[in-house]
Amino acid sequence: MGSGIFMDGHIPDGGFEDMHAMCKIGGHFITSMRKYYYVDGHEYGYKEKLDSLVQSGKFEWVKDWTFKRGVPGAEDPLFVEMDSLMFVLKRLE
Repeated sequence: MGSGIFMDGHIPDGGFEDMHAMCKIGGHFITSMRKYYYVDGHEYGYKEKLDSLVQSGKFEWVKDWTFKRGVPGAEDPLFVEMDSLMFVLKRLE
């Protein structure tokens, strides 16, 4: 499980390969990120990387959900309230 690791200045998209390698076959990887990072064409490439791992049969997308994270009315961009995405992946191979 990981939280707060896929964001500006933290783990690049290649980190998903590491997460795959760390899970045993049948194991699950659970993480969350700000939803604006998980869109096609974002410079960090998180969505494209995960899509390729799922399409290649390395991971199965098990479940996801959107939730609000942050502090209502916060001025610091790090803490502002925003949509976030949590998801569960299962290692297949």
